[in-house]
Amino acid sequence: VASPPTLKPVAVYAALASETRLAMLALLADGVPRSATDLTAVMRRSFDAVNPHLHQLCDAGLLTAAPGADRRQWLFSVPPEFRREAGVLDFGLARLPMSSARPAVAKD
Repeated sequence: VASPPTLKPVAVYAALASETRLAMLALLADGVPRSATDLTAVMRRSFDAVNPHLHQLCDAGLLTAAPGADRRQWLFSVPPEFRREAGVLDFGLARLPMSSARPAVAKD
């Protein structure tokens, strides 16, 4: 079993301090990799509005990004180390029940 990556508390809490990023985590909590385009469609936000949030989540270590099949599109996912319990994302520094997160259109 892989151990979770070492996270920087300030970066994690800053990344979690946004309704938009929490909604993205809720959408990605099932572990299925999704593109920024997928997330923009569900969240009804522009690519330019979604992309910085994805980068902040990746920079904090809460998401991983891998090139898609055509290598022009990146796929984002929550690492399995944080998804050990159904319906919960456990980052060590913060434990988020996904039933309370709303993957709806966020405001910030």
